[in-house]
Amino acid sequence: ALPPILAASAPALLCLGLFLLYNTLQTGDPWLQPFARYDPTNLVGRTPTSEDYAWGVSHNLGGRLRDLNPWLPLSVILVIVHCFRNQGPHARTWRLMLLGVLSLLGAYFFFLFDPGNEYGPRYLFESVSLLLILTATALVRMKRLGVVVLLGIVAWNAGMLVSRSGEIASQVEERTELYETVRERGLSNAVVFLKTGSGSMPPKDLTRNGIHFDQAVLYVRDLEHRNERVLRMYPGRSAYAYEYDEEQEAGRLTPLPPRP
Repeated sequence: ALPPILAASAPALLCLGLFLLYNTLQTGDPWLQPFARYDPTNLVGRTPTSEDYAWGVSHNLGGRLRDLNPWLPLSVILVIVHCFRNQGPHARTWRLMLLGVLSLLGAYFFFLFDPGNEYGPRYLFESVSLLLILTATALVRMKRLGVVVLLGIVAWNAGMLVSRSGEIASQVEERTELYETVRERGLSNAVVFLKTGSGSMPPKDLTRNGIHFDQAVLYVRDLEHRNERVLRMYPGRSAYAYEYDEEQEAGRLTPLPPRP
């Protein structure tokens, strides 16, 4: 059995190697991820800055399974019923595949931090291939009723694609309004202090400056009395304040007076 095991492990080992290389290049330590360097308490399990386990149950378990249902309608119910009611020759395989889905769900349960933007069941998309196979097998065993259910699922998916695409496109347009405003103003060699976010995106999610902080425009949270320190670090750059007007759904850039 060793050759097949090694062959099956090769892709995972390759991905692990790339993952460790990425950490090494970013933090100097293959086992230290960049977000943990930024916030040393951002770890698995309960930490001083994490949510509690009750939040984990409601969000990481219940919330993600709830969010999965609109994208793969009825899949959770169909898969569970199918795996535990059928005792055919492939029952063990089906249960192992279900265990793969539950393992991913369970592993992320212990990461008690809000994942931020979630376009669907974030962190569960990796389990979709297993769920699709199991759901398809369940529908086949339902025979004619399965065809009817399948048509309903496809119709639901089509409706979800149309409605969510429009909703998310509008959301993305609002959230990137900051960068569009800066582009229209033709700013260069500047620092933009964010008094507000853009649309539903908070300021901390808009400070995307790369890892070298040498872009033509740097985006910084407005910390008022500490802003002067930023300008001293980047002499010669002009300064602007950004505010988003929710009623107008538009942002405003205001030049700040030059330093004396």
